Amino acid sequence: MNSKNGKPVREVLVGSLLVLAGAAAWILLSAGQAGALTNVDQDSTNTNIGIAASNTGGNVAVGNGSTNNATSNQNATATGNGSGDKIAVNDATTSNHSNGSATVATGNANSNGNTANNNTVQAANTGNSSGLVNADQNSNNTNIGIAVSNTGGNIGVGNASQNTANSNQNATASGNGTGDKIASNTANTSNVSDGSAIIATGNASAIGNTANNNTVQTIDAQGASGLVLGDQNSNNLNFGLGLANSGLNVGAGNVSINNANAPQTAAATGGGSGDKVAVNDSTATNSSDGNAAILTGSASATGNLASNSNTQVLDADSISSVRSASATLPLLVLSLAMGLLFLRKPRRALAMRRRV
Repeated sequence: MNSKNGKPVREVLVGSLLVLAGAAAWILLSAGQAGALTNVDQDSTNTNIGIAASNTGGNVAVGNGSTNNATSNQNATATGNGSGDKIAVNDATTSNHSNGSATVATGNANSNGNTANNNTVQAANTGNSSGLVNADQNSNNTNIGIAVSNTGGNIGVGNASQNTANSNQNATASGNGTGDKIASNTANTSNVSDGSAIIATGNASAIGNTANNNTVQTIDAQGASGLVLGDQNSNNLNFGLGLANSGLNVGAGNVSINNANAPQTAAATGGGSGDKVAVNDSTATNSSDGNAAILTGSASATGNLASNSNTQVLDADSISSVRSASATLPLLVLSLAMGLLFLRKPRRALAMRRRV
C-alpha cells in the first residue's frame, strides 16, 4: 500500500508512533508520580487607625479687670464786708488702689493615636503532596495614627484695670473789710495699680503611631514530589503624625490704664487793707507695676515609632520533579531522532518488498 508521496503508509505510521512515544515518555516521567493539585491561599490583613487629642491649655486668667473711679469735687467760699478775716479752705485726699494676680497651672497632656501589636503567623505544610503545589501567602500591616497634645495657648493678665482719680477744687475768699482774705486748696490724688500673672504648663507628649509588627510566613514542602510554586508577599505601612505644644502663651502683669487729675482754683479778692492770700497745693501720682512669668513644660512629639520584623521561608529541599524531568530529556531526544530518521529513510534501504 503506497501513499501519495511515494512512501508506504506503514512507514509513516511507524515513525509517527515513535515520535508520540517519546513525547509521552517525557510527559509521564517529568511529572513523576503526579498527584492532586494543592492550592494554598493565605491572606492576613491588620489595619489599625487611631486619632487622639488631649488638651489642658487654652486657658484665660485675669487677676484684676476692674474699672475704678475716685472723684473729689470741692468748693469753698468765704465772703463778707466786715473787718474779720475771710478764709476758704479745701483739703482732699483721693486715691485708687487696684491689685490683682492671675495664675494658670495646667497638667500634663498625653496623646497616643495608635498603639498596635500585630503578630501574624502563616504556615503551609505540603510535604506529602505528589502533585502541583501552589502556595500564596500575603500579609499586610497598616498602622495609622494621629495624635495632638496641647498644654499651651494660655493667656494670663495680672492687672487690666482702668483707674481714674480726680480732685476738682475751687476756693474763693473775697470782701472789702480790713481782715485778711485766704483761699487755700490742698489735694492728694493718687492711683496705685499692681498685678502679676503666672503661667505654668505641664508637659505635652504626642505619639502618632506605635507599632510592633511581627510577620512569619513559612511554606514547608519537604518530601513533596511535584512542582512547588511559592509566592510570599509581606507589606508593612506605618504612618504617624504627632503634634505637641506647650507654648504660644501670653502673660501680662499689668496693662492698666490710670488717670490722676487735680484741677484747682484759688482766688482771694477784695478791697481793704488786709492781706489777700491764695494757695494751691496738689500732689497727683500714678503708681503702676506688674510682673509676668511663663514656665512651660517640655513638648515631645513622635510621628511614627515602628518595629517591623518579616520572615519568609520556602523549604523545598526534597522536590524531585526537576530531576525527573532532566532525566527524561535524553530519552525524548532519542525518540524524536529515531522517528525523524525513520521517516526520512529511502524506501529501497528498508527490508520490505513491494507487492506486485
